[in-house]
Amino acid sequence: MLYKAAFYALFFPLFFVGCTSGQPKVTAPKPPEPKSDYISQSGYYYALLEKNKEGWKILEIEDKPVIRRKFTNQEILRVTQDYGNIYPHFEEENNATKTNHYLCKESNSTRYTPCTTKFGVVPEATNIAEHIINLNQSAPKYKYISKSAINKAVIETKLLAAIEAKKESFKFALCQEEFQKASTVDAFNDFVKKYADYANAQDMLHLALKNLEHLRDEELKKQGASQRLPRSYQDLYNKSEQQLERENYSLTKKEQSTLQQQAQKIDNFRKTLKVGIQTNCGTIVELDASKAKIKFDAQNQEPQWIERRKIFPKGEGCRIVKGKYIAPPSF
Repeated sequence: MLYKAAFYALFFPLFFVGCTSGQPKVTAPKPPEPKSDYISQSGYYYALLEKNKEGWKILEIEDKPVIRRKFTNQEILRVTQDYGNIYPHFEEENNATKTNHYLCKESNSTRYTPCTTKFGVVPEATNIAEHIINLNQSAPKYKYISKSAINKAVIETKLLAAIEAKKESFKFALCQEEFQKASTVDAFNDFVKKYADYANAQDMLHLALKNLEHLRDEELKKQGASQRLPRSYQDLYNKSEQQLERENYSLTKKEQSTLQQQAQKIDNFRKTLKVGIQTNCGTIVELDASKAKIKFDAQNQEPQWIERRKIFPKGEGCRIVKGKYIAPPSF
């Protein structure tokens, strides 16, 4: 009789007093101060995290959904552009209830789903029936995605700051991709307009402007040739287009070779800098490991320390704006 009374005293309250299944109040990670104007083309950033004995760490960050996890202790988080929403990026997502609870069956599936993520939590039992089901490891269970667990991982890895720090590499990669794809006057025009103020794109902008000039010259030549030809010779002109393309390709290769030679010449010049050498703006009067002090040819300019990588041979042009040296476009 004593055991029976103890049993009821332990379990009977569970029929009436349930534990809350809501998530605890959590503090959302504070977005970092923006360091770049880059905006992800997909609208999201994707981060591969891994949890081990030491805690969470970042393995990879991308601005496209190309990341895949290899092990079950890894998670993929999808972060919105404004950092306002962070949620796992699942391979497949079960149908959720209106309260965002997912019905999960015990399995050894390696696919990344709400049932296999470590951010999935079983709600606490609200009655004795749910309590008994939760004790049965093989029984289907409802799980919800824990914002608290996600925020803890984000704060522990300083994920938002890591994304902000990587934006510059995303911007440069996009710039390179758009430069390589450009092949028409309109495409090069758009590239120049978009990246005119981007310091890291100066080399590509220089080449883009040269390509623009070359393409415009070619268009004028074609227009002039077409106007001079009588109609009876139009077919012959059209047949020569393929030959003209081959010649244009040869000219482009020759121009690229010239640019490479010029770049090598400038690089060799910078490697052999010494006091007394004439540069594009004046004479070197002092040197250290990374800079050279230049005495300008212009009498009204004070000597300045200039980084070696911004120094050019004599004849490349010297531009000074408001007393500040502006390096010519490099190759």
